[in-house]
Amino acid sequence: MKQKFRLKPCLYLLPALLLIIIVIVFPILYTGYISLTNMNLYHWNDYEIIGFDNYVRALFKFDSGFLSALITTILWTVLNMVIQITVGFFIALGLNVPGLKLNRLYKTLLMVPWAMPSYISILLWRVGMFNKEFGVLNKFLGMLGFAKVDFLGNNVIAFCTCMVLNLWMALPFMISTVGWCRILGKNLVYYNSCNKTYYCTCSCYDYLYHF
Repeated sequence: MKQKFRLKPCLYLLPALLLIIIVIVFPILYTGYISLTNMNLYHWNDYEIIGFDNYVRALFKFDSGFLSALITTILWTVLNMVIQITVGFFIALGLNVPGLKLNRLYKTLLMVPWAMPSYISILLWRVGMFNKEFGVLNKFLGMLGFAKVDFLGNNVIAFCTCMVLNLWMALPFMISTVGWCRILGKNLVYYNSCNKTYYCTCSCYDYLYHF
């Protein structure tokens, strides 16, 4: 039996579809278009289409800075994903330990980075934590007798510093890992209890703590 085409549901979806086109689709298409031109500060209005010259200059000239930026981006993505998933997983294991006191309080504190705007988080860490003169970390290092560290003055140190900040801002993802681990644990406990192998292959955190 053929279903009739209904116009009314499509009309309900039209505002959201228009918003997606304006906010996402159009900027992508426009960026692709201007990448084929020589538009810059000197040719803002009188630009012309130059084809793939920008891509050739970026990919095949080693002094363009594109390859180093690409390698840095790939390294940033891989390291952040590995660290966030690993730390999130073990935090989830810790929060799901049976009999843990103040469990709900810990989960609520993990929501602070999500509730705080990103700009405020960045400003707080840059001025309050990583500042060379007034930062908490340099104050602590000074109390221990170490020299002050410019956390944002060196490329490698700044890279690691930003990774720490990004890890802190990714704590809500760890909360979702907590929920996933709890659901997975219950399913595995039920399955293995039916097979009478509870202590062999129970949930992931039971396995870690029983063995």
